[in-house]
Amino acid sequence: MGLLLTTLIYGQPGWTEDRRLSFASFRGWHPRVAAAGETVHVIWEAEFLGSSYDSLFYKRSSDAGETWQREYNIGPPDTGIIGPRLGCCDTIVFTIWGNDVFKKSNLRCRYSTNGGISWGDIMEIENAVGIEFQVSTDTIHIIGGKIDTALFTKSTDLGTSWSIPETLDTNSRTTNADIVAIDSFVYAIFETYPIPGPYEEIEFVRSTNYGLTWQRPQIISDIDTIPGIREDIAVDSLGNPHVCWIDYKYAGPGFTGDVFYRRSTDHGLTWEPIVKLTSVSKALNPSIAVEGTNVHVVWEDYRLGA
Repeated sequence: MGLLLTTLIYGQPGWTEDRRLSFASFRGWHPRVAAAGETVHVIWEAEFLGSSYDSLFYKRSSDAGETWQREYNIGPPDTGIIGPRLGCCDTIVFTIWGNDVFKKSNLRCRYSTNGGISWGDIMEIENAVGIEFQVSTDTIHIIGGKIDTALFTKSTDLGTSWSIPETLDTNSRTTNADIVAIDSFVYAIFETYPIPGPYEEIEFVRSTNYGLTWQRPQIISDIDTIPGIREDIAVDSLGNPHVCWIDYKYAGPGFTGDVFYRRSTDHGLTWEPIVKLTSVSKALNPSIAVEGTNVHVVWEDYRLGA
């Protein structure tokens, strides 16, 4: 199993050919991508030789994904990694992950202030509402989704203190979550079980006043009897949201599907048609990033086997 990346470059038609990013002999999964300017950052969870735990690996490109520097292990040497997440703003790169030692509920984080060239110490986040987050120069938004509940909180001092968690209005039963923000706009997405649909769909909700109030949610995937899961969201420099997810509409039996993509050009009021990015239904765990008007999507690909 490898990690593959595709890119939509402004001024050029369509998406680039997928390119492989990881070449290690050990397996890697759960990739995440983030971008600022022409610098693209990717992290993933992988087996770490010589340790009984998985670790966190990082790779960066400074030319919009054309070439890539070698990968680095930025995870802890003595604890596990659960569901790593990645975000950036200018030269600040921030990552959060769960810790599986003794089943602790606290999260750990690590950040770089020079675009991923070097990293600070690993820190713990006490009593966080979730693992999905968005980072700006001095603000971190965190959102958490679980059955019937979506919680939002934010810090305006890079994690020193946090607002009181707020419950967001959603259509139905809600799981998972992701969040992005730019200027006064804050966008969140969830997996939801709409009524009368029995399977997961992708739900979008937005705030136009820094998260003080939230508008009614809308479902942006096709409501049918086929699930859409593993969603991710990014925002471009104009403040418009871009979303990708795994959909099983064209997939046969198995755990993999296709990467679907959709975007809005009016800050989430309306949405353009859904685009299928993959040529074979062997994808899982996509992640999306936007730098300028270029869009990057990375996913796990199983066409060569596990």
